[in-house]
Amino acid sequence: MKIIMDVKLKNFEDEINRTILVDDNLCLRVFCEALIFSMNGKIRHDYNIKHKDKTFFSKGHKIKADKEYLISHRKVATFKLQKEDKIILKYDSNCNWEFIITIKDFVEESTNKLFTILSGIGKGIIEDCGGIWNLEELVYGEPDIDIIKWYIDKDDLEYDINDFNINKLNNKIDELYNN
Repeated sequence: MKIIMDVKLKNFEDEINRTILVDDNLCLRVFCEALIFSMNGKIRHDYNIKHKDKTFFSKGHKIKADKEYLISHRKVATFKLQKEDKIILKYDSNCNWEFIITIKDFVEESTNKLFTILSGIGKGIIEDCGGIWNLEELVYGEPDIDIIKWYIDKDDLEYDINDFNINKLNNKIDELYNN
């Protein structure tokens, strides 16, 4: 079974979002990492995912969770999702990126891809920029580049919120996660 999901970056819901198609047999770790990657993340930090009363943590998470709460070897189907259910994926506890995922539909698809971006807008996050507040400053304000350049990658200094290339992202996701 494939699941259509809408994903929005909290506080940037209109500017940065994706609609994705996900196989419910996809490993939760791969789901989280592909989703973070699709939002311009580089998977350098811890993350956790929550649906209703279940929260699972990445292996490197600062909270040393019992093995039963680790993402490893769990499938998306673990959540027993229904239409309009919400999932929260939190990435990088220092920057506190939060992705709000809404289940839109279930479809029978013959594609062998486990994760595909169907549509989207906005480039996504900037790794290590200091979180949503600094992203707002970079996008809408006049940031102090001399300070920012010390903690973000050089290629992110030229950040353009409208730089979204679905083909490039899907090709990279295919290479990393759909093989």
